[in-house]
Amino acid sequence: MADVVTWDERYALGFDEIDAQHQALFTLINDIWHAQVRGADRATVDALIGRLERYTREHFAAEEALMRSEGCPEIAAHLAEHQQFIHRVALEREHLGERGVVSLDMLHFLRDWLVSHILRADAAYARFLEQGTPRPGFALSRFFTRFLG
Repeated sequence: MADVVTWDERYALGFDEIDAQHQALFTLINDIWHAQVRGADRATVDALIGRLERYTREHFAAEEALMRSEGCPEIAAHLAEHQQFIHRVALEREHLGERGVVSLDMLHFLRDWLVSHILRADAAYARFLEQGTPRPGFALSRFFTRFLG
């Protein structure tokens, strides 16, 4: 069964921890798609959307904390995009109870939003991080380990 979205190296930001988290988001979106295609029951699909919501919130919180700590510009717009995504996923979860399935529009939104966000907004903060002077003792891997556990 084909995936709805496939990781491609052009999405890589060059930060292993962030790239791994983005790949996990791709996997979660594909899990929702596969469940839909297989005709999974509402509880299964709801659980998958719940996992996507939780993981997304954790990823966004870590990314936002990193951006704040490093003084990334355009953080307000970036956070607004995150909130838009979280709101849309929450709305879809509410509508799941009415329809029993995830809309095709929602699956396209998940795919298109994530790819666009990575290539545009996330790539911008990654360029900023690459150009900046790291604080003494700062290591991205320690940052994410401390933040996400």
